[in-house]
Amino acid sequence: MFPTYVQGICAQSGLWRSSKNYKDKTFAAAIAVWSGGNNVEPYIKFVLDRVITPYEPCVPHGQPSQIASGSIQPT
Repeated sequence: MFPTYVQGICAQSGLWRSSKNYKDKTFAAAIAVWSGGNNVEPYIKFVLDRVITPYEPCVPHGQPSQIASGSIQPT
């Protein structure tokens, strides 16, 4: 828990850029590390349901892990 939303985002951004556990990983791979491999698909779906709206025309169809891993590309 961080004192502010911005501080939390900055901390997360730092992990994605520099942590050996997250740097250069896809979202799906990072979630697998973060969760210890538990409930990866449901967590990815939870996040994608909140950050991607059905009104975005470039959102591809597929399983959440396929979208997060980049194996399905937007059209």
